[in-house]
Amino acid sequence: TESLSLKILEEEKIIEIEQEQSQDWILFSNLILKDWKILFSGKSASTENKLISPMNYFGMTGCINFYNVDFNNIKFDIKNGKCEDSLNIVKSYGQIDKINITSAFSDALDIDFSNIKIKDVMVNSAGNDCADFSGGQYEINNFVLTNCTDKAVSVGEKSHVTIHEILITNADIGLATKDSSISYVNNAIINETNSCLSAYNKKQEFFGGLLFLKYSECNGNLIDNYKDRMSDIILNYKDNKVINFKTNL
Repeated sequence: TESLSLKILEEEKIIEIEQEQSQDWILFSNLILKDWKILFSGKSASTENKLISPMNYFGMTGCINFYNVDFNNIKFDIKNGKCEDSLNIVKSYGQIDKINITSAFSDALDIDFSNIKIKDVMVNSAGNDCADFSGGQYEINNFVLTNCTDKAVSVGEKSHVTIHEILITNADIGLATKDSSISYVNNAIINETNSCLSAYNKKQEFFGGLLFLKYSECNGNLIDNYKDRMSDIILNYKDNKVINFKTNL
């Protein structure tokens, strides 16, 4: 939008984005990004206590949005996003080095229909989910998620997600996999969470969810899980074969 401040520092390879108004948003599309650091600072307005602009007229839901972007060694530092998603990535691919999001009014990170690997994701304080993945292939090396009002990680709509290390502190639901999605988690430590693991069917056009964990600790080893009849949660998993939903659920 016109009131948003955008600075591109070519030599330092830094993009600085700052909201002038809480409804400001920006879209990057159809480009290659390599070795950039992207900084976003939302306008923190204490008098506004509701969500601003859940969707813009391009159909994107983020304060900062990426559509059809090739990522290569990108770093994000995002704070005070007052949108449906602080960071929204759609139909994109490549490798992201780091995502750091603080004080997201609703969802912190939302990635749809993409094929992306991320080295580090850190989220501190989200009014809804800390991280959402749908309709794609995703691999995250290290997750640190704190103060997620709803789900720490939500995986849906035929996604395949691999998480190597994840630490969750203070969420309603820790790891949720649904709607024909499969999640593989190597090492999960989950604290101060009402339901650590969840696998279920939500939308009628999909099957359930499968969640595989090699090692997990939940609230001091007290495992609190939920799964419906179309889904399964497999602990202490050692094989990496992909299971077919239609024949195995």
